Amino acid sequence: MKTLIALILSFNLSAQYMWADYDSHFHASGMITGYATSSMYYVTKKAGLSAFIGVLTGVTVGLLKEYVYDKAMNRGTFSGIDIEADIKGSLTYGFFSFGSINTAENHKLKLDTLKYQFNDKATHIR
Repeated sequence: MKTLIALILSFNLSAQYMWADYDSHFHASGMITGYATSSMYYVTKKAGLSAFIGVLTGVTVGLLKEYVYDKAMNRGTFSGIDIEADIKGSLTYGFFSFGSINTAENHKLKLDTLKYQFNDKATHIR
């Protein structure tokens, strides 16, 4: 019975570590993607191109970490699950970065339109 409990506990702990590692890869590549997307948008003012370059950057950094740092240098554990987490994190954060840029641009366009209409009406009243 003690052996069974020890086995169950060790399995749960290793599974929790695996998901913690998955989450860290997911969010790290996502943050890299978000930063690269916002930086590229600051330069290009094109939401689609910025999101594409951001996702490409996040995936590239994740793959380089796995293949160079973990596999070639033997400083970590090479894992396909980590690569999957990097790709999913980059795609998810890239999608939401693209959506937030478009929402902000649409909101800015509406505010500029209202400001123009208000100024136009104010000049005709005088």
